[in-house]
Amino acid sequence: FGSSHGSSLKAPERSPQTERPSPPRRPHVAMGACAGSAMPTEPAAERIAEQTAAPPQGASAGTLLASSPAKSADASARTPATASEAFAEHMQAVFAKDMDKVLKGFAENARFRVYWGNTGEFNEYLGHAGIREWYENEFYGKLGDMSDLKAPIRGREENMCFFAWEAPQRGFTRCFDTVVFEDTAEGWKIKYQNVTGSRDSTVGGVARSCPPTTASEAFEEHMQAVF
Repeated sequence: FGSSHGSSLKAPERSPQTERPSPPRRPHVAMGACAGSAMPTEPAAERIAEQTAAPPQGASAGTLLASSPAKSADASARTPATASEAFAEHMQAVFAKDMDKVLKGFAENARFRVYWGNTGEFNEYLGHAGIREWYENEFYGKLGDMSDLKAPIRGREENMCFFAWEAPQRGFTRCFDTVVFEDTAEGWKIKYQNVTGSRDSTVGGVARSCPPTTASEAFEEHMQAVF
């Protein structure tokens, strides 16, 4: 309709539309940062390394104090760094009957006090000479081969260590020592040691001793009593 005969209807041509350019994208800004500035972030590896950093050498959980400033690096390498280490070395030297190492663990002006409760006897030994006298005459001299010497209880509180010991076949029962250490330029040394307990002059005649600490010890004592 509305067209001349023999002619076809053509749709009017539309003018091409120009595409609008997309608006420029804004740079991504982290939340909480000022507009136009990027928020700096730490690399994850650095954060983890900081959280799990190891303590400085020489420091560990349960140790007493840092090494004395007067110590040199060489001296600290040769001497105990804590009272716990000094105590362990002292006990090893005592049981090994190594008199030189025993004395090395004491300060030059150390005091060694002994009180036997069953007799009321009290003696004090001063310095290395006095301590050597006690070990050689009163301790090693009376313990023989030390075959029945044992120390079932050991512990530490700050710079004081303690242990219970006995050698019942040699007359020593229910003995208890407290050992006070001090940090010196030559490492941790024993400043005071106090000994108390019972000492019977009759070897082999002791009836009371420290209670058994294990079922095996209790069973052994039971069988000895039976027979």
